[in-house]
Formats: sequence, C-alpha cells, structure tokens
Amino acid sequence: MALATALGAVSLPFLAASPGSAATPSVVAMRGITPLPEVATTVGKSFWLSYGTFNVNGDPIQRRLFVTSDEAGTVSLMNRAGTVLASASLAPGAVATLDVPAGSAAPAGDGKSNSGLRVVSTVPASVYPAALVDYASSGFQALPDTSLGTSYRVLGYPQPAIGQQGLESRLLVTASVDATTVTITPKTVVGDHPAGVPFVVSLDAGQTYQFQSTLKGQDVTGTTVSATQPVAVVGGNACAQVPATYVACNPLTAQLPPTRAWGTTFVSGRFATRTKGDTYRVLADQDETQVRVGGTLVATLAAGDFYEAVLPADRATSANEAVVITTSKPALVAQYGNGRGYDGTTSDPIMTLVTPIGQHLTSYTVGAPSAVTNDVPMQPYLSLVVQTRDVGAVLLDGVAVPAAAFVTAPGTAYSVAQIKTTTGQHVLRSPHQFGVTVYEWGDADGLAFPGGSALAPIADAPAPPAPENLTSTGVATAQQQVTVPVGDQQEVHLFDGTKTVDTLTVAGQGTYTLDPTTGVITFAPVLGYAGTATPVTFRVRDAWNQQADATYTPTVTKPAAPTASPLTSRARGAQSVSVTLPTGGSLALVGDPVVAGQGTYSVNGATVTFTPLDSYDGTATPATYEVTDAYGQKASSTYTPTALPAVPAPTPLTSRARGVQSVTVTLPKGGSLALVGDPLVPGQGTYSVKDATITFTPLDSYDGTATPVTYEVTDGYGQTGTSTYTPTALPAVPAPTPLTSRARGVQSVTVALPKGGSLALVGDPLVPGQGTYSVKDATITFTPLETYAGTATPVTYEVTDGYGQKATSTYTPTALPVAPTASPLTSVGEGTQSVQLTVPKGGTSVLVDGTGKETTQVGVAQGTYLLDVATATVSFVPSPGVSGTATPVTYRVVDSFDQTADSTYTPTVVAPVAALPALPAPVVDPRATLRLPELTRTAPGAKASVRTTCSTDVAAIGSCRVRLWASVKGQRTEIGSATTIAGGGSSQVVKVRLNAVGRALAATPGGVPVTGELTLTTAAGATRTATAVGRVVMRRFTLARAAHFAHASATLSKADARYARVVSRRAGAVRVVTCTGYTDSSGGAELNQRLGRQRALALCSALDLPASVRVVIRTRGERSPEASNATAGGRERNRRATITLRY
Repeated sequence: MALATALGAVSLPFLAASPGSAATPSVVAMRGITPLPEVATTVGKSFWLSYGTFNVNGDPIQRRLFVTSDEAGTVSLMNRAGTVLASASLAPGAVATLDVPAGSAAPAGDGKSNSGLRVVSTVPASVYPAALVDYASSGFQALPDTSLGTSYRVLGYPQPAIGQQGLESRLLVTASVDATTVTITPKTVVGDHPAGVPFVVSLDAGQTYQFQSTLKGQDVTGTTVSATQPVAVVGGNACAQVPATYVACNPLTAQLPPTRAWGTTFVSGRFATRTKGDTYRVLADQDETQVRVGGTLVATLAAGDFYEAVLPADRATSANEAVVITTSKPALVAQYGNGRGYDGTTSDPIMTLVTPIGQHLTSYTVGAPSAVTNDVPMQPYLSLVVQTRDVGAVLLDGVAVPAAAFVTAPGTAYSVAQIKTTTGQHVLRSPHQFGVTVYEWGDADGLAFPGGSALAPIADAPAPPAPENLTSTGVATAQQQVTVPVGDQQEVHLFDGTKTVDTLTVAGQGTYTLDPTTGVITFAPVLGYAGTATPVTFRVRDAWNQQADATYTPTVTKPAAPTASPLTSRARGAQSVSVTLPTGGSLALVGDPVVAGQGTYSVNGATVTFTPLDSYDGTATPATYEVTDAYGQKASSTYTPTALPAVPAPTPLTSRARGVQSVTVTLPKGGSLALVGDPLVPGQGTYSVKDATITFTPLDSYDGTATPVTYEVTDGYGQTGTSTYTPTALPAVPAPTPLTSRARGVQSVTVALPKGGSLALVGDPLVPGQGTYSVKDATITFTPLETYAGTATPVTYEVTDGYGQKATSTYTPTALPVAPTASPLTSVGEGTQSVQLTVPKGGTSVLVDGTGKETTQVGVAQGTYLLDVATATVSFVPSPGVSGTATPVTYRVVDSFDQTADSTYTPTVVAPVAALPALPAPVVDPRATLRLPELTRTAPGAKASVRTTCSTDVAAIGSCRVRLWASVKGQRTEIGSATTIAGGGSSQVVKVRLNAVGRALAATPGGVPVTGELTLTTAAGATRTATAVGRVVMRRFTLARAAHFAHASATLSKADARYARVVSRRAGAVRVVTCTGYTDSSGGAELNQRLGRQRALALCSALDLPASVRVVIRTRGERSPEASNATAGGRERNRRATITLRY
C-alpha cells in the first residue's frame, strides 16, 4: 500500500499541447477578476469513511489509517459520537499511522449501523484506510468532505461462484450531515431488491448503510445512489476473483467519486510483473455511451451498464505498455490486477480507479509504507501517466525519471512508465499535470489506489481556457503592459516552470508583475537592456480544473540612435560630402581607406573626401563611415562616389515546373526589379515580383510555354536594363492505371496517352511459355502461344508525356482456353434415372429453369429434375403414372475461367410409375427398432451419408437393411439404402450413403424430411420391420440461384426479394447465413469492394431469419467474376450476390 498528498496547482493537460498562436492584444478594458476557490482534490481536513466486514482466511484483520501531509499538525480518528479513538502527529516527510479499534466495521448483511468513522486533521492531509491480513489485504483512498457529492453510480465486482460465503459484492453509504435521505436504485437484482426499484434509507451524520449481494454472480455495479446531502460511497467486493473464473480472491475496495467528477479520456499503464493484461471495467452513467479502446469502438452502453475486458488483449509477457480508453459521455474506469490463477504470477486481485484526464495534478507526495504478507514485505511500484512533452522533466525525489523508462500511449500526447520503488515517502513533480498510481505485490496479496487526484466537476465542464501568446514593444526603461483576457470563473497566474507566482524576475532583463485582480502583466526593463526578453509563461485556470498556458514576450528597443544615410557624389577628380554629426559625436572610416586601382578616402572633421586615381572612372567601392554619439551608440552608412558606372545588362531567364514557379534575378548592389507591362496573361496565368524574385502562377487548366514577361533592372544609380523571363508550366505527371483483358487468342488494350505522349514497354516483351507483348501507337497487344491459357505474367508499360515526364503501370491479359462444350444427354428407364455431366477441371454445373435462373431443382409436368453439384449428377424423378419422353431440362457447365456451355437432358420413362403407398407411421417396437437422427448434417459429395441404428430386445440380429425415402412432388422416392450383417448382437449401426437424388435434396434450404424403413432379420431367421423419420441437410452449401443487380446498383429486385423470403421460410435449423456480393470490373477496386458489400447486405436484409441465426456479410468486389467482363452479358452475370447456408 502507498500514500499520497497532492501538491501545487491543479490543472488540465490536453491531448494537444500547443499553447496557442502568437498575438499582440489590443487594449482591453480592465475589470475585476474574482479569485477562484481551490479545486476539490483528495486532500482535506475532514473525512467520513467506513469499513466493510470480511473474513476469508480466518486470520485477524488489522484495520489501519495511513495519513500524510506536507505540513506539521495533528490528526485524530473519532467515532460518530465524536469520541477520539486514536491520534497522531503529522510532519513533512513522515507517514502517520492510526490503528482502528476492532469492531469498527459495518456488520455483515444489508442494514444501517453507527459504524461511520471521522478523521479530522489540523492541516490539509491525505487519508488511506487499509485492512491488513495475510493473503487478503486491501486499501483505498478516502475523499474529504469538501469533495463529496450527492449523486453516485457504483462500480464494484460480482460475488464469485466458489461456494463460499462472505464474498459479497457490496456498497457502503456514510452520511456527512444529519437527516440525510438516501435513495438507492439497484441496476440488477441484488439480495432481495429487484432491479430498477428504488428504496429509501434515512441516515444521520456518521451512520452507514451497507447494501450487498446474497447470491453468486450478483453485482452492485450500476446501482445509483442519490442523497439530499453529501455522502461518502464505497464500492467493491468482500473477496473477489478477477477474472471471475480464476483463483484466488482478494478484497476489492474503492471510495467512489461523484458522477460530476467523471471523465471521458483515460490513459493507464499495465501493472508491472504481470505476464498478461489487466482487467478493466468501464461504467456508463448515461445512455448511448460509446466506449473505445485505442480508438476502436468496443461497446455502446446504456446508463449503469459496463464494459469489461482484459487489456491489452492476447499478451503473454510482462511489458511497459499503455491502455487508452475514451468514452463519448462521462464514465468511471477501474483497473483490476488479476488473480494469480490467471497468469501464474505472485499476486492476488487488486482494484484502483483510473484517474481521468482532467483530474491529474502537477505534484504528488506519496508514501509506500512497509506492508507484509506471510512474513514477506510487499514490493511497491509507481505507475506514471505523463504528457509526452514532459518526458525527461518528471522528477522523482528530485531526480529526473529517465526518458527511456517511458513508452508512448499510441494516438495520444501521453507516455507511461513502470517504476519499481522502495518503501517510504516519495515526491513527484512535473511541469504539467500527470497521473500516479501506487500498488504493491505480495505473496498471494496486493494493494492499489491512485496517488491522488482532483475532483473537479469536469463531467459538465465548458470549453477549456484558450489564451493566446501576447507581445508588446517599448522603448528603453519604459514599462510595458498587456492584459490577459480572463473569462467568467477563470483566474490567471504567472508560471516559473515549477509553480505559479505573481512576480518573476529575469536577471539582466527586467521584472514581470501580474495583478491577478485585473489580469494586467507589467514588464519593467532594467536600465541598459534592449532586445526581445525571455518570455514569461502565464497560466489561465477555470473552476473545472481546466488550464492552458501561453506566453507574454516584450521587446525593448533602444532610444533614438544616431543616424547615417548613404551619401553619393558624381564628379571627376577629388570630391567630398559632409556628414551631419550629433552633438559631441565623431566621424571615422571603417576599413582600409585605400581602394586599389580606384583611389583614396580621407576624413577631416565632418567631411569625407575621395581622391580618385587620374585613370579611374566609374562607381568606386563604397567607403563605410561610422557616426558615434555620446552614448556609444553607433550608426554607419556608405559614401559612394561615381564616375558613371556601366548600364545594367540582365539576361533572358527560363524555368520549367508544375504549378507556381520562380526565378531569381541577379541585381546590382542597391538595385531593384520591376515588371514591364501587364502581369496578367489571359488564359495562362499571372506574373508577380518580390525582392529579386519573379514568380509565375499559372491557371489550374494551363500547361505549356507561357508568353514571356519583360523585366527591368534598375541599379543604385538609376540606370536601367531589360530582358525576359519565359516559364513553362508542366502538366501533372501521367498516371496510367492497371489494365486487363480476357479473350481467346490475340488481345489488346488501348492506353490513354497525354497530348504529345508516347507508349513503351519496360523489360522483355517475350514471356517464355506464355506469349509475346508488342506496342503500336497507343495499343498494347498480347499474342499468346497456341498452347497457353491462363492469366499471363503482367507487362510493365511506361507513358511519357510531351514534356518528358514518365509514369508506369501494368497490363495483365488472361488467355482463355477453348470454351467448354455440352451435348444433349438422354436416358431410358423405369422410375428414377440419372446421367453424369462432363464438367471441365476446376469447373462446376447448374440447372437452368424456365425463367433463366440457375438452380439445382427444376420441376416439369412429368416430374422433377435434381442436380447433385458435388458429383455433377442429374436425376429425374417421374411423377406417378407418367411414361414417355419428359420435357427436357437445360443444364449448364462452367469452366475455371467462367466460360459456360448449355445443353439439355431428356429422359424417357418406358412404363408408368405407380405411386408408392405411404410408409406407415414411425414404429417403436421392442422386437425391432430403427433410430434415425432428428437432423443429420451430412458432408457434401459422394460420401454423404446418414447414420442409423437398428436394434431388438428379443433376439440376436442377423442382418439389418435400411432404406431411406423422401417425397419428390408427392412421389415417394428412394434416396439411399444399406445392409449390414450384425453377427449376433442386439444393436447395429447402419450407415446409409445417399444417392444422387438424396444428395440433391439435402442441398436445399432446410434439407429434406426422410423416412427410414428397416427390415431386420434375426439370427434365427425371423423378420421384423420398423420405420422412423428424420431430416437430412448438407452441412454447408451455396444456393445455385444468385440475385442479380443493375449497373452500379445495390437495389434488390422484387423477384429476388420474394426468393429470399422463400429461402427464409425453408431455412429451418440453419446456424450461419453468409451473403457474398460481387461486381463487374467497371469502377475502381475500392468502389467495387463497397458496392459488393452493399449488394450482400441488400440480399441478407431481405431474409427474415430468427435472431439466433448468425448473418455474415462478405464482398469479393470484382475479384471473382462468373463470366467475362468484356461483354455486356458477362458483366450482367457478374453483378450478383449469393447465399451460403451452414447447418
């Protein structure tokens, strides 16, 4: 167990840490700023608390309070009558201990008691109640009276199902004021209280009401507690297993914050040493609360519901790792250490609340006292959640925590660290708010709770403060001021990097002073300083514990300095200029006064003279002169004598680029640049000039060589010269797309080329064993070998535009083989007859009904055709009394390239088929019994079979013959038979393999009802008969009929919708229905993926299935064509959705 005292100003860290954009404020009328009260935290002077009763191991429990403070004082423990039970002294750096007398816990069971305890301190302090016992310790953080509320929702853990009493899920409510009415509304059934039915309890100050479960699995989580006066609420479990099915149990306790202090963003670090993740519970207070883990939506909760998961999931080793939970509405989050049975590490369940972002503090004093279990000290740890910008700046006992100890919480501006620490007091500080959790592991034991927090009403917080950076400018020692805009219920202070202040001095620059009643910051520069001062940080805080920082940066300028202007003269021979000097000032030349090849400069008083060589004329190298005033401030400029320099001669300039482009003109010293004429060229773009740069901004639609612009260069002497600038606006780089084709023999595609562009192949055009690629103009042709069929190795092609810009893509042809063939088939026989279809390797087959729909059953006037897809067998079951040649059925074979061929099958019945009499009702006779499963889910294909059992109680079995019958349009038809020799037993399994008719009927929605007929011959030769009924269905099959769609549409036709409803009615005991959507190749791959999903969803939406049926939506987009996309008919076949049933 560890202890904490929060220090320093509380503030709200943001996921984005920018202080705002710089701004120079306008004059703001001053107004009074009312100082804010201190934000409620876990630190206080008066606390009401209570203990629950538990006794798991039978060992004596030592209930103890640990108290810590940063000030010297006294702390006392009292009962509700005010009798002092224990006292201790408080001192900085020490942890005070108060033993709670035995019998102070609330008695077991629901009810009101006088077990409330009050802690009173003379100075602000943090209080941590604990219950210490071998293998079953617990502790929590108490909240001061100033942080209590009147509205709570309880978070606990369910009563475990381990067959032991005293492990109740519970809550305790302790009143802080007399005549407090408490209303408790269970979320679920707890004890004798039904869910959603409130009940009322009246409490005086210090009285406690305990509410707990009575049955395994009951949980107080989600229960609401409302009171007419502030109350303290504790939730947890007397001894919980976490997760619920893993040993062993440990008491879980947490004092809960009022709902007004709940948050929406939570960052937590994994508990150290645990090889798997930790259990988290997220409790919602409002309906429609969305929960996201790492940005992924995992649950939408109603008020009082919770989401529980082990996070991070699927871990097998210990690691420093973050868990990020966000909610759309305020929530409460708890982190649970799992029991040792979960991952085999030294531990027992622990519970701590995760402090939401917005309730962190900037400074903590925590204590980790020595806690012992089974005579072995527990090992304490610290879990830190800091703003990533503060990594390396967080101090633990005055020493920076190494940056390497932190890992980033993905998607946030936070990082986490696991710190193994020692017992005793520890002080943690950071420039910005951060979170601390303290926990300890022992032999089958553990403790955990937050290191402290704010309890601001952030659940109803307005937008946080957003101050902007401020600047000002002043001269010399003149004071400068800015006014910080401060809103209602906000205040402002300066921040020195560790604490807030109202005065801050920067050595050698000046002093900042803040008037907190007006928001005015004054900067008083020191004499002699000029420049941009070191900025001061100011922090705006509101009443909801939200804060933001910005800076004020004053700039100090020197007083007016001496001035010096460029001087010139134009003459032959010696020439001079006079310089205006300030009073007491002086004049000097800077550098060598002799200019080789030109002449000599000299100074006399306030005059500069240039004496040129007799042979020199032109603009001489300027001389720099310097004026110094009496204050040591200097100013310099140049003196440039000239004997007429040469006229500037600029050169023609060009550029080539996409979009905006520029050129830089070489200007003579002191020269300038200007355009000659209108800078706007209609239909092309606009020229502009800045400094020595000419920029051409083309129209979005323009490419090509623009009309040149004339530019003029003027030198420092007014002489001019002109030339031209000609830009070329390049178009976008070509962006060819992957191309495909499907055909037999030679096939081609046409590439869209940009204007003036060309086409070429990249690499060898010959693909061994496949064929050859060639290019002509904008066409790529693939000539396959006569023996090749399949999707060829793609060729890379390169498009070059008229400007030499290149881009590549691929062309992938598919060489189709000769299309499959189908010939008319016939058969002649009595009764049911079948034919075998010839299906290409990798292909399939279907029947086609009179409407053109693909199916596996077709009825005609003379009987019914059935297709067993797995064996490509077509069977004809004639109707009773029919003879002669039946109406042919159309069958279709499809090869692996989706090419099809249709033909017919025409059976002839040589003699009328008599209607078989109905089988008798199922017989259960001890002399002979046939057992047929109620539902047989058989594998597809020729091995499809039904397992039956024949038995007799009166004699040994010699043999069993089982025949299976089904009705086809009223005609009783045999679908399989089998005979086994028993060898004398009284029971025998008979495995009946289905014939082609049986397999075809089983591959229909809901399968087919079957009747089994048993002929049992005893070992003595006696014959017995029995019957039984059941149903047979293929375990998994896809319906031959697909729904087809219009181009780019996901609207289901009325006929397909009716078909879907028929499938729903007949689906029977189906467990999974998968709808798969397909498209043709028009449109992009991503668009087709979405369209395929929409089609699958439309088809599945038309199904009317029970809620127990799992529905799966899949899309294949354009990846699985049923026919060629090169023809309109093929594309129409490919725009489809199918239904797959799994039983």
